[in-house]
Order: sequence, then structure tokens, then C-alpha cells
Amino acid sequence: MSFREVTRNMSLYLGLLAFVIVAGLSYERGVELLISVLRGAGAFLAIFIFQRVACQIFDAWSAWDETEAAEPVSIEADTYSKSDSRGRD
Repeated sequence: MSFREVTRNMSLYLGLLAFVIVAGLSYERGVELLISVLRGAGAFLAIFIFQRVACQIFDAWSAWDETEAAEPVSIEADTYSKSDSRGRD
């Protein structure tokens, strides 16, 4: 079985389990349990998204840092030309 099939089957089983839990318990208790499960899934999703974004930022920062180290920087003593009106007086 492929990963997609396993994921689809797992979501079907979890949906069926949630239905059985809500139907088997009292209405209030089942809804409370379902809400807590959804909160946990939301927290997991938020952590997963934060981790992905943090990894992308770190990778971009690392790549930028490597390019900065690879390019030599030359600093000239006089950065303004005589024709530049913003130059030193």
C-alpha cells in the first residue's frame, strides 16, 4: 500500500472511532472529548507548520551566510567621486 492509501485509511478509521465515541458516550462528554482531540490535532499542526517555517528560515540564512563568506569585500578609502554632489565637503 502506498502512503496515500495508508493515510486515507487511517483518517477513515479515526473518523469512525470519533463517531463511535460520540455515539457511545453521553452527548456532552462525547463533544468534550471530540473537541479535546481536535485541539490536540490543531496544536500538532501548529507545531508542524512552525517547524517547517523555522527550517526554511534557517536554510535561507545558512545559504546567505555561505554566500557572504564566499565573496570577498573590498573597501576603498574614497567612496565618493568628485562629481557626486552628496560627497564630503
